[in-house]
Amino acid sequence: MNNILNKQGKTKLLNNQIALWLIHLLPRQCRHRATVRNFRTAENKGEKMVPPKVKKYELWLYENEKSANTIDSYMYSVKLFFQKYNKLTKANMIDFKRRMITDEYGYSFKTANVKIAGINSYCDFVNMPECKVKQYKSQKKLAVDNVISLRQYNKLLQYLKDDNNMKWYFIIKVLGMTGVRVSELIQIKIDDFEQQFSIIYNKGKSRKVYLPKSLCEEVIEFYKDKPDTIYLCESSQKDKQAMTTRGIASCLRRFGQLYDIDIKVMHAHSFRHFFAINFLKSNKDNDIVLLSNLLGHSNINTTAIYLQKTENDQIRELNKTINW
Repeated sequence: MNNILNKQGKTKLLNNQIALWLIHLLPRQCRHRATVRNFRTAENKGEKMVPPKVKKYELWLYENEKSANTIDSYMYSVKLFFQKYNKLTKANMIDFKRRMITDEYGYSFKTANVKIAGINSYCDFVNMPECKVKQYKSQKKLAVDNVISLRQYNKLLQYLKDDNNMKWYFIIKVLGMTGVRVSELIQIKIDDFEQQFSIIYNKGKSRKVYLPKSLCEEVIEFYKDKPDTIYLCESSQKDKQAMTTRGIASCLRRFGQLYDIDIKVMHAHSFRHFFAINFLKSNKDNDIVLLSNLLGHSNINTTAIYLQKTENDQIRELNKTINW
């Protein structure tokens, strides 16, 4: 009996050590999502129990150097699956895939495929690749939409400046003048503007984001009397850490409501599209290779979407052309 109790105690201690290890190693902005939530037991939430292997799967993802956002997304998908099914089988996987796009969940093909990727990855982890299912296929997107316009961009900057909200004035300028991803934005430090570039780390890789000279001069001038500021997107908390990506998204939506700008274009990726579209308009050589490098795309075909007309432009051209 004592041996059993000792063994249970060691197992519990090991699980606690793993949880603490992940909490300290993952970026601060992901800890509340990828650890506190995931290590909370299903019993406390009144949910159906998930297999013990699911917790080990989280550690496996981390050891395979998946990003914190990927870990969070995959874990959510797996838990969603086991809230519905008691066992991992091919039939259950097919049913899960079908339900993703029905009224029960109402996901788009793109979102459903993210969930499928998560549970397919779990199939690999438990060595049951025969249970994996194919993702949904849809026509490749040939245009970007819901992009902030130049007028809306300038309006936003003007209102932020009028309200003396210079922190967000510069955040919006960085988004619009560099096209960085939101996960990259939160890594940029005030010191980076001195050297006119920032080294960004993501998914085990690094890339250099160039910061325009005119922007750097503005930022340096404003922050010269604020030596304690470390991050461009510094949190309002006293810990001197960067804001979370969700915090950025929430603030952008709030500014949209406050300044009467369409909420559909008030998201960080909208500014990435805005940068790419306006770069090609202003660059006389239409240099798609340079744009691809500036955006950090690994495949130039991804960048080529910005050579296409917007969805509204395509519809307009269609209606103007069809005369028979």
